[in-house]
Amino acid sequence: GATGYRLESMEKGETFAGVLNPPWNARAEEAGMRLIARHSDVVPGYPGGVIAVSRPWSEANRGIVVGFLRALLDAARWAADPSQRSAAAALVASATDLNEERAARAFDDMPDSLRPEPETFAIPLEIRLRFGLTPPHGPDIASYLDHSYLEEAQA
Repeated sequence: GATGYRLESMEKGETFAGVLNPPWNARAEEAGMRLIARHSDVVPGYPGGVIAVSRPWSEANRGIVVGFLRALLDAARWAADPSQRSAAAALVASATDLNEERAARAFDDMPDSLRPEPETFAIPLEIRLRFGLTPPHGPDIASYLDHSYLEEAQA
């Protein structure tokens, strides 16, 4: 299930390990659980988090998608500004119940760019293909990426 449910299951003792994304990974450590590896140690280059929408929805709601991306870009720039790190950490801490130190560390894992690169998606696609789970649009990574929304948001 989703990361929060994985952590909840681990806290109940129903499962003994799981892949946890922020902020649940920090919550797990605060609860005394141990980090045994980062996903980047196990599968280098694997995307840690993805924001995705269906093609029909994005085409029908282009303005919303572009506006969301503009806001995300602005927020990422603000959070990456060293003079704002304390304020950004306080904001994340208040929204996630993390302490400010852990919240500040989350910014260390922020990507340098929001642009999805084909090689980033080659890894999960290869894993799916290896297990016979060919995605509906086939194995061509380019058929899944549309940079026009991000390009418009950056204009």
